[in-house]
Amino acid sequence: MTQDLRAPSFMERYQLCRVDNKYYPNFNVTVKYASTINPKVLAHAVHNIIVKNPLLGCNYFRTTQGDDHNDYRNYSIRPIDIKFDELISVSSESEDTYINDELFAELNKIHFDINETKPLWKLVLNGPYVTIVCSHIYFDGNSGCFFHKDLLEELKELHSIEDLLAPLEFIVKAVEITSVPPPVDSTTTLYSLPIWQSVKNLFKLAVAPSWFKSPTKLPLFQTTPIVVDQINHFKVIHIDPATVKSILTHVKSLKTTLTPWLIAITFNLFLKLHPNNSFDATIPLNGRRYTPADKYQVVVAESTVALDPPFDIEATSSAITTQLSAELESRDPFNRVALLKFVNIGNFASQRIGTHARHTMEISNVGKLPVSRCWFSQGCGFSAHLQLNVASGEDGMDIVFAYVDEVKKDFDEFINNFQKEISSIKRGAT
Repeated sequence: MTQDLRAPSFMERYQLCRVDNKYYPNFNVTVKYASTINPKVLAHAVHNIIVKNPLLGCNYFRTTQGDDHNDYRNYSIRPIDIKFDELISVSSESEDTYINDELFAELNKIHFDINETKPLWKLVLNGPYVTIVCSHIYFDGNSGCFFHKDLLEELKELHSIEDLLAPLEFIVKAVEITSVPPPVDSTTTLYSLPIWQSVKNLFKLAVAPSWFKSPTKLPLFQTTPIVVDQINHFKVIHIDPATVKSILTHVKSLKTTLTPWLIAITFNLFLKLHPNNSFDATIPLNGRRYTPADKYQVVVAESTVALDPPFDIEATSSAITTQLSAELESRDPFNRVALLKFVNIGNFASQRIGTHARHTMEISNVGKLPVSRCWFSQGCGFSAHLQLNVASGEDGMDIVFAYVDEVKKDFDEFINNFQKEISSIKRGAT
């Protein structure tokens, strides 16, 4: 048996719970590279990435016998042997029609298992397209982007010796991995628990849970209670570079940024379909803005904003920007995440099942990669009715929408209005 490298952090235990109980399948980042990639070369490039980032060559294993997982405390990270066909799938779909709604629906069905000598991620190669599909245990959305940046560099390094490379049966062997980086919470103060903020957040959690979201006069939008294996649908749209430029100029003129503006137009358009409701949105925050952190660990928190109509786009963007800026400055969302250290993680995660705790929407923007096209995708999980997953490349921006079955009847009208709103910004700029 391979050696135990370290125990999971509190954040990893939370993600272990979500994976073990199939509360969340994966997220994925797809990139179109400049040319077709040879599977043999890809294998060598990935080997180099894993050796430099050994956590990618590991899984999590229970260290005791029996059914009691002790709230995922009795787990350890262990290296594993990873065969080529366990990590890399090679497809031969037509490149012209490869990127479509069905692709992201199929990717969302991929699930990774702990306690197995198999990786917690995989790659799908199709000509110039490479998708990394990730469990969330030691990946966040930015990790998926870091992988593609690392892969670009490795492919450049291997370009001159491609013909000399032998096929790899094993991408990596467990004996090559003797240590992994310590968890983020042990090397930074990002998930510390300042006394005053901890008391405040514990009070909100234990005494006044409604304080976690802004008070609203109207009831928050809701549909059916949360269930495991919620049906998700996907829709991908592309925004060309000229339109992206017009949008960024427009949002700058409003003294806001892209994320609050996209929330505002979504609220505005969704209200036409669901009047007399308040809406809320959750925004993942990247903790690497505050501290250096390992590329392949989860370094996130979330900001949640709840607002009443009317959702004038400029006023709503401004309100979201104000709250988001305050939370980024205070770091309070990260202090709230740190409260997971004090709770039973299994109970905390499972207690949302059967409730109406799903947000109206979640928006995740992983930024711009130095490639022609990039797509970021994930399902709604327990989080939201509607997901906007945003990524950009040199040839524009792509948004992959995910939405639960309960809003399917509204989605076609919503997305048509959304695209009209986007197009109107370009027309207004000309």
